[in-house]
Amino acid sequence: MIRFPQPLLCLLAALSFLVRQTSAGTALDPLPENSTTRFGQALVALGDINGDRVPDLAVAAPFHYGDFVSTERSYGKPQNVGKIFILDGSNTLLNILTDPEFAVPRPAPTPPARR
Repeated sequence: MIRFPQPLLCLLAALSFLVRQTSAGTALDPLPENSTTRFGQALVALGDINGDRVPDLAVAAPFHYGDFVSTERSYGKPQNVGKIFILDGSNTLLNILTDPEFAVPRPAPTPPARR
């Protein structure tokens, strides 16, 4: 079974974080970048994907690029706005891999015709 530090998982799941690259490495900033990003909505243990013998973690932010304001005329949730962060497990703290983003492009649905 893959195990991660319990306090860190609870913190990631409970709060939205701005994950940013810094010159010294990666930092987790506890200030929300956008209250609607829903960072941490889903967490998936990936196993050891980079061969360092430490399990890695995927964290979803389904509305990361979604500067979206819902109105009565909207056609549902925004499309093509999510981001998945791949977190590289280490013995001391989670670090982000060189390319922490993964996006699958897909065509946006056509809104239904108004009657």
